[in-house]
Amino acid sequence: MLLLQVSIKSIAHRVRSYRYPGSFIQVPGARHLMKIRTPLLTVAAFVLFYFVAGACFFRFGVESLVLPHVALSAQTTAPLFLRIGGDDGNAMLVRRYGTPRVGCVVFFPGQHGNISAYIRNLFPAFVAHGIAVLAVAYPGQNGAPGTPHHLHEIMVLATQTAEAAQATCPGHRIVLYGRSLGSMVAAYAAAKTHPAGLILDSAA
Repeated sequence: MLLLQVSIKSIAHRVRSYRYPGSFIQVPGARHLMKIRTPLLTVAAFVLFYFVAGACFFRFGVESLVLPHVALSAQTTAPLFLRIGGDDGNAMLVRRYGTPRVGCVVFFPGQHGNISAYIRNLFPAFVAHGIAVLAVAYPGQNGAPGTPHHLHEIMVLATQTAEAAQATCPGHRIVLYGRSLGSMVAAYAAAKTHPAGLILDSAA
């Protein structure tokens, strides 16, 4: 009798596990999988978009959109220290703030090349310790000639700028400082020139 009751309960459980229309067995945990499927698909779509956008960035050269033209600011009063130019007419301009008694910091700004806030709030802290700041202006910004069409052009100029800074600063000691988009540029130049230090601020 007990065996018959167990069999009846087992059959009843199987019958309840069927859903209509259609005949399929409800898989334990299927409802939970359905709940997490949408977030997983959303994350996968975002990751795919991230890498596809990056590939398009490198393939089609949209640097002119990422690095917009910026006119020379009246607040940029430091004298021109270096001009690093390429064969394509693009050049980076470097202005020096302070006297390099100990070493130099090469500052790569963000997307819009605006350094006025850093001239007031950041550069004096380095200068007070005998560290000159070499502020970089990208092609098409703050008086630097040219318009970049490929990211590789910016990277090559940044590497040449770091090498020139090493040759002119005391003891060849430089630190590369990258802000936002400039952090990517600074990291690339650091891998090529091996400076004394690397600072990435709000890395993009």
